[in-house]
Amino acid sequence: MIGNEIDPNVISGSTPSGDIGLYNYQWQISTDNILFNNISSAIAQDYDPLPISTTRYYKRIVTGSNCALPLSLVSNVIKIEVNVVPKADFELPDFCLNDGTAIFNNMSTIEDGTSNNLTYLWNFGDPGSGVLNTSTQKIGAHIYSGAQNYIVTLKATSVNGCTSDPKSYPFTVNGSTPRANFIIRNALKLCSNTTIQFEDHASVDFGEITQIKWYFDLQNHPNVAEVDMDPGLRATPKVYEHVYNPFNIPFSKQFNVGMVVYSGATCVDSTTKTITVNAAPGVEFKAIPPVCVDKPAFQLTQGIEKFGIVGQGLYSGIGVSATGMFTPSIAGVGSHTITYTYKSNADCIDSDTQDVIVNPAPIAESKDLELLEGGEVTFPTITNETGLDYSWSPAAFLSQSNILNPIASPVETTTYILTATDKITGCSAIGSINVLVHKKPEVPNVFTPNGDNVNDYWVINNLNTYTNCTVNVFNRYGKKIYSSVGYSVPWDGRYKDSEVASGTYYYIIDPEKGRKQITGSITVLR
Repeated sequence: MIGNEIDPNVISGSTPSGDIGLYNYQWQISTDNILFNNISSAIAQDYDPLPISTTRYYKRIVTGSNCALPLSLVSNVIKIEVNVVPKADFELPDFCLNDGTAIFNNMSTIEDGTSNNLTYLWNFGDPGSGVLNTSTQKIGAHIYSGAQNYIVTLKATSVNGCTSDPKSYPFTVNGSTPRANFIIRNALKLCSNTTIQFEDHASVDFGEITQIKWYFDLQNHPNVAEVDMDPGLRATPKVYEHVYNPFNIPFSKQFNVGMVVYSGATCVDSTTKTITVNAAPGVEFKAIPPVCVDKPAFQLTQGIEKFGIVGQGLYSGIGVSATGMFTPSIAGVGSHTITYTYKSNADCIDSDTQDVIVNPAPIAESKDLELLEGGEVTFPTITNETGLDYSWSPAAFLSQSNILNPIASPVETTTYILTATDKITGCSAIGSINVLVHKKPEVPNVFTPNGDNVNDYWVINNLNTYTNCTVNVFNRYGKKIYSSVGYSVPWDGRYKDSEVASGTYYYIIDPEKGRKQITGSITVLR
């Protein structure tokens, strides 16, 4: 049989009768006797594992040190019957001291199909029970008298007398007084839209809890249970999770939670606790209109809580302050996700998001132009953007106020403001052109520098805008008695810290800026 195989050397001997010298012995094995008797086709085979309930044929070939021996030294074929050995196995029951008889389910097998003919020997690991500690029944059954750990062993024997290796399992007879107990994590702030955690604190006087049933809503669903057939060791509390159907109204609901624990079939204990679950807030976050990057910071108000649950909302995201102010220039051009989170006073949370588009603003410049009174000038381009609407203000003295490059002919120095608005996004930019109008200088022909504070200076109106002009005054002999580049300080009728005599003097004024020189006479009276 397998596991107790007969050695062919023992059956046939180890040396052919009458042989002298050194020999090598080789056993050849086959399951086909007809083929095996054909010496020329015999091939050594290794059957591992062996075929089930098979017959094997052996023969021995003997060779010398230099050559094969004649066929007469090949032994006769030996027939050996090989039978399989059964495999013992069984299942342990969940068992407590009060359950009475422990029933062990026999799961032994044999590969040749003769399992109905197997015989058994049980050892229940309870020597104090005397002759009842063993049994030859197929199903093992034993009454234990104490809650402790035991070793249960089973052997199985086939009809051919082949016996299995013993199969042993440690078996715990659990105590008869389990105690159901659990705690609820964060029990004062439970929310209907979050997972609630129940921490197992059940115990037993000896052994283990073998099964736990949870009833998370005894009042409304008394027959709905979640069963754990493997609660685990008592040393580390196991955490069970449950999510109730989310609700927003009423503000809270109560649920009766039941726990039933077993240490065997009949050893059971239960407990019930009432929990309060708070309503989940419901957030609605309305769309945020697109904004321009140069728009000032503004308060976000699009997020609301729909069910009147007391709490506080908070906006977050790039460009959002702690008070919910959104600054487009900080966020920058592009799409940005803003989150609105609402937390109730019971710490229940809901949130939603919206994307806000920050559009770029057109770019416009500011420039200065100069113009002689009575002339005109075409405004240069102060923005290179396309797809814009234009508006100039004021519109006076412009050929058109709604184009980029109007012709301007103001009579006074004027600053024109351009508003350039993107036709798609509505974003706008502000630019300006300041037109400095150079009026014709008004040159008086007399002044009286006598110290009476009336007409003491030669004031030339409109010359102040000609910043690089030159003013020269000569006496009747052609001697230059006054000269100035620019005319920010008018002439006071003095030459080298001395008053000039009353009389007529002659001037040459060059305004530049494209205006011709101005000449004439000026009379000084004292």
